[in-house]
Order: sequence, then C-alpha cells, then structure tokens
Amino acid sequence: MKFVGIDLAWTYKNETGICILDESNNIVHLSADLYDDHNLIDIIRSAMVEPNERVIISVDLPLIVNNDTGHREADLEVIRDRIHGQKLRLLATNKQFMNKQFSCIRGENLMTLFKSTLNGKLLTRKSDLHSDVDAVIFETFPTGIYLGLFPDLYMNKYKLSSRLSLEVLKSNMTDLLLEINKSRFIKNLLDYFPQDLINNSFKKKNYKLLEDSLDALLCALISSLSISNTSSFKFYGSGNNGLIVLPKEKPQGF
Repeated sequence: MKFVGIDLAWTYKNETGICILDESNNIVHLSADLYDDHNLIDIIRSAMVEPNERVIISVDLPLIVNNDTGHREADLEVIRDRIHGQKLRLLATNKQFMNKQFSCIRGENLMTLFKSTLNGKLLTRKSDLHSDVDAVIFETFPTGIYLGLFPDLYMNKYKLSSRLSLEVLKSNMTDLLLEINKSRFIKNLLDYFPQDLINNSFKKKNYKLLEDSLDALLCALISSLSISNTSSFKFYGSGNNGLIVLPKEKPQGF
C-alpha cells in the first residue's frame, strides 16, 4: 500500500507538490514542479510495486464542485467549526468563481483521470477508507492539518501568503519539520529537506517549492493516519457534493 499527498495547484501554470509514503511511512517520493495531471499519475504508478497495489490519495484542492455560486456545504461546515478552539477560513468554492479565476476546476479533472487510470473511488463516507477498491481519493487541506496535528505551533505560519519575512518563515518551517521528525512517524524526513534551513540563502521561488513539498507531505501524513486512526478525524460535507477530511486531534501513536 502507498499513501499519497498532493498539494495541487489551482492552475496548470503553478507548481504542484506530491509526496508518497510506503507502508512503513518512509518517503519514497517528494517533489514540487510544474506537473500536469498525467505527470502525477506517472509518479504514483512508478512508486507502485505492483500494478494493482492499493493507494490512499489525499488532495489539497476541491475534487467535486456542484454549486454555481456561494460555498459548498463542506466548506461551510469547516468554516463554522472550531478545531482546538480555532476557526479556519476557506475560499468560496463554486463553478463561477473557479472557471473565471482559473479557467478550469482542476481537482475535478484530476479526479476523473484517477478514476479511469487507477480505478479510483472518491471518498463519499468514512467506511470507504477500508473498502477493497484499488485507490481511494479524498480532499483535505494543509492549513487544517497543521492546526489539527500541531495546535501549539499553528500560529507560527510558514506560508509565503502570510506575508511574514522569509527569515521568520524559514524558522517556523524548521520548527514544524523538527516536530514532525520528533514523532519518528516518518523515518527519513530530514533526508528530503535542507539540514540548515534557517541559514540557507533561499530565494522566494525556491522556498515556495519547499512549501509545496511540505504541504504535500502533510497530505500524505493524513492519507496514512486516516487508515488506522479514523476516529481522530472529522468528515465535513457529503460525498457527492464534496467531502473534506481533517484531523481533530493528534492520533494515538503519532
């Protein structure tokens, strides 16, 4: 079995991050680049030991958008909820906005390709995680994962969109990586990130690739943890109109 996390860019003009963990939670692939949907399928397939090896895939982007305007119900449920006392914000996901802003609904395109090439099934209810289909795909998002798993660090933002200085962002990312590494859940984490991130003279573009890679890693973590710790997760929305999976607490053993 493989656990996949994809930090999918809203548009094909921006970089996408992808991370793949094996059953022992070793990283077998981690990268960020200008990938199209077929590139992502090829990367997943190249990591599979057997053609029908089971994969659990979580994606940071809406995989189904049925509403023309406003928010999806899954988005509203997340916005109304609190995790560790904090509220999360989401973009208004609807067909009109996404087609105007990005000229496509990329998550739906990827979902269609997953179904046809990997015999994938969109997660519509909690029990689908333990079904016998070849691939299960669901939506999540790294900011919510960060809050659910690491509430004590959550206010220390590591994303460029927070408008903090690059020095502060590098420090915050380092703290998060060390916290993930402390759990020993991912055995080879530090092999994939600069050992001296804080003192590394990154330009913003290079830092953004690290950010995309870390977001993909957080998604892959959720793909793995959700199988054995389902009770530690919240499921927002309904399967046929969008379902978002987020951790409500740090699962036992992590």
